[in-house]
Amino acid sequence: MIFNLDIDKVKLTGKGIKLKAGEEWTHENMKLVSIAAELHEVVIENEEKEERIGWIVLDDLVLYADLTVHSSGGMLGQSIKENIKYSAIIDFNNSLDEFIGPQLKDVDISESQKILDEFKSRSHSNMFRNSKYLSDKDHDDKILAIVSYQSGMLFVQTSDSTIVLSKDNGVLIVERENDSLVEISTKAGVRIIKDGEEKIQIGKGPQMIINGHIFDPSMIVRNITKSFSKGFAHFGRHFGSDFRDDFDLDLDFDF
Repeated sequence: MIFNLDIDKVKLTGKGIKLKAGEEWTHENMKLVSIAAELHEVVIENEEKEERIGWIVLDDLVLYADLTVHSSGGMLGQSIKENIKYSAIIDFNNSLDEFIGPQLKDVDISESQKILDEFKSRSHSNMFRNSKYLSDKDHDDKILAIVSYQSGMLFVQTSDSTIVLSKDNGVLIVERENDSLVEISTKAGVRIIKDGEEKIQIGKGPQMIINGHIFDPSMIVRNITKSFSKGFAHFGRHFGSDFRDDFDLDLDFDF
């Protein structure tokens, strides 16, 4: 399946499926579980034929994802659980077909059309500039994106990484095979782990850690400002005492 996605050519087919409670689909560190989910088929008109590219989700479908990695300091990251009803699933490679099955039926698309219209109104074709790359990959690469405006979340799952942008969980980027993590959240602050080693950690406290070394952010800022102050003072010595006095600054910040 190869195409350049034109958002104006995306539409509902009027077909869908109601999943039974407890039905689930698992890939690596993520799982979708139906509570009472109804999915409506989304296609794009491509070279005079229609290609399925995803689904609109009505009712309850729950996303579970493990975004933790092994590190020298133990398990770090987050595990998330999100109800993704009233959401859009972008599935270029139809990796969910095994979950949904072939038996689609006629459905009432009045509610799902509102969701698709909102998605279109917030989107632009440039948002999908990598759609050819996504759709051109092997079907074994289960590339999946979930956009939920209701819960304020974007979730992307590829063959080797997971990305979450969420108002509740912040930003999480996990490379699963090499235990690498980028986490930005109110809980963790800023944390970067590469190959299981914590490279950067900036929390709510007065310290930050870079490559295992502890730094005081206020001291770093003080050193920078003092360097500027001395630089201005040195420059001022060539232009008389008035200039030097004006720019021999004692800059300091309280943290």
